[in-house]
Amino acid sequence: MPLPAKLRIFVSGCPSGCAGGTAIDITIIGMWGAPPKIREEVLPLCLPPPKALAKVPETQIFLVQVCPTGALTLRREDGRIKLVLVGEKCINCGRCKDNCDAFDYDPKDVGVAILIGGRMSNTGSGPRLARNLIAWIPANPPRYEEVVAVVKKVVEVWRQNAKPGERHADFVDRIGWSNFLELVGIPEATAQYMWIPDIAKTYLIYRARGEQIFKCLRDSL
Repeated sequence: MPLPAKLRIFVSGCPSGCAGGTAIDITIIGMWGAPPKIREEVLPLCLPPPKALAKVPETQIFLVQVCPTGALTLRREDGRIKLVLVGEKCINCGRCKDNCDAFDYDPKDVGVAILIGGRMSNTGSGPRLARNLIAWIPANPPRYEEVVAVVKKVVEVWRQNAKPGERHADFVDRIGWSNFLELVGIPEATAQYMWIPDIAKTYLIYRARGEQIFKCLRDSL
């Protein structure tokens, strides 16, 4: 199938995306579908000793600092100190799991985020990071129909409307983000989460948006 220009697709199995895939035309990043559960018996190995923990301010606890949305907090009750995960704030980025094995995600509840419009080259408008198109859709093996439907639609819109030699990022810049969403078949309302503060982007919002977006794409194919 002839394409207007070079197309690169990057797949990462987890939110860390260590290989730098966010500067790619289309990026598929594995995402957890629900906040992790904390194994209390393992957690002390990731925290300062009890006597030191009682004196250290919460803002200086590494596990609390590593969470980008403030979903982890310390609670002191009856002389005990407990690490609490606020599920409404969790965005399933996995940073807590990267730093402590006490956090366990459900391997059966997984999905992917899809980003578009990234690039590494200096041609055209220059290098940039990809933009979040869909924050969460389910990943169901072995055919991964939800993911394939989104990628297929994004590529087809670009193939049919881009100028010769126009990379995906330049194409989106030329027609505008709102017009691109309309061509892909995503209602403008489903992109409003991009303007919501990170702390409000819960996994529930992600999941709801993802399922709604996939239905639109599935019905348009």
